[in-house]
Amino acid sequence: MSTASPAIVKRIPAKSIFSINIGFAGDGYDSQGYGVFIKSASFIDSGPFYYGFGSLFGEFLTQKEAFFETGLLVGYNRNLGASGFDIDLFLDFLVIGGRINMDTNLYLAETPALHSGITLGFPALSDIDGAISIAPVIRPYNIQTGTWDFSRSYMTLCFSLRFKSYSFKEQRPWSESIKFAGAEEGNL
Repeated sequence: MSTASPAIVKRIPAKSIFSINIGFAGDGYDSQGYGVFIKSASFIDSGPFYYGFGSLFGEFLTQKEAFFETGLLVGYNRNLGASGFDIDLFLDFLVIGGRINMDTNLYLAETPALHSGITLGFPALSDIDGAISIAPVIRPYNIQTGTWDFSRSYMTLCFSLRFKSYSFKEQRPWSESIKFAGAEEGNL
């Protein structure tokens, strides 16, 4: 009769971030309004790189157009020494979205865009902090006119409230994970 050796379990730190960014949105010409950017991301191992989803929505009050866009997000977040401040660089590939004309209720689809930004974070509480961010939305093609121009691009300047989550997750070697799962089900 053989006894199975105990599985090797490592507890590694896992962190994630959820932020709500609220601020000004404008294209530098005649479209001005507000924008809200929501970011939900998980860090890769315990490093500074993260991935997740980002959603951007708001309204250009001067043009009477509401906008919404969602995409896949990657980023880099690093503390600036022992100051308590941090810097966050992100790139959000906005794949789905459009604008709604508030006068006619007409939906206009948008082409994919890049939403890149830089954020300077400052400490507030242990798991909550604030930040100031600037992030352009770069859209090189206008689907309404069928031309390659940047007329549907815009910029956001936001104040952020970020919620950080820290936890531990179990990590097992693949072969041990299979044995462990089988033992729990009574298969071994």
